[in-house]
Amino acid sequence: MRQLTRTLWSALRPRTIGRTMRYLSLAARFPQLRGRFVATGRACEISIARSASVSIGSRVRLLRFSTLHVHERAELSVGDGVSFSPGCTVCVHERVEIGAGSTFGEGVSIHDEDHVHEPFDVPLAMRGFVTAPVIIGRNVWVGAKATILEGVTIGDDAVIGAGAVVTRDIPARAVAVGVPARVIRRAALSAASRDAA
Repeated sequence: MRQLTRTLWSALRPRTIGRTMRYLSLAARFPQLRGRFVATGRACEISIARSASVSIGSRVRLLRFSTLHVHERAELSVGDGVSFSPGCTVCVHERVEIGAGSTFGEGVSIHDEDHVHEPFDVPLAMRGFVTAPVIIGRNVWVGAKATILEGVTIGDDAVIGAGAVVTRDIPARAVAVGVPARVIRRAALSAASRDAA
């Protein structure tokens, strides 16, 4: 009885009610959103085109002031337990996949598109975009204010340093920092992981 009382009390807290209402509003506005409960913070900007495909796992958190834009015919897949800290931006024109358990620091930006750079005599806004899928593995940790650009694959258990700009693939269990991001070392496997392999 005590456990039931605690569960009911925690479900009725104003913060929990607010999150539930934001999720229900999100599910009503975007019927193409497939997945379980998504905790969204205040002042999140979310837009999903009608022809987009969005799949979100359980226990996904999109904290305050984060932005999620999924454009026409684009695909977004987010695994279980992914956490976006405040101020993150995910912009999908083609395809973005994020593996389970990945964590993104404040102000991280993920884009699968870039502006066409030439011809220079045409205004930038009229040149269009170049797109390429972004694939982020499981348990990836991306530091604050890092930027992940189009066509990049980041392997499982990788770490991207704060402020890095990822313009090329990062292998699994690598630590990458800088502009553009470079691998500075490989993370070692724990004894339990080595025994299982």
